Amino acid sequence: KENHGEHRREQNGRPPLLDYLPGIAVDHDGEPMRHIESDYDHDQDRWRTVVSVGDRFGSGDVFQPTADRIVAENLRPVLDMGCGDGRLPKHLPDGWP
Repeated sequence: KENHGEHRREQNGRPPLLDYLPGIAVDHDGEPMRHIESDYDHDQDRWRTVVSVGDRFGSGDVFQPTADRIVAENLRPVLDMGCGDGRLPKHLPDGWP
């Protein structure tokens, strides 16, 4: 019988998978947290809230210092794999690869 959502426990009380993937997020009970699909494309107010909270409580703009270092060290090409709205390329010279 399959028990979806239930996890076999080792003696330490953790699901065995967590012993092999120590970086996996777990909840307060030690259960693996489920993935939540992003809805930013469908809920623009939610995205604006994320940006607003980051602007208000974040540690500041990391993009300009990052772009300055990329240019100073002539790092090419740049692959921006962030989950934001493309701020890094705006701080790089036009046409920077």
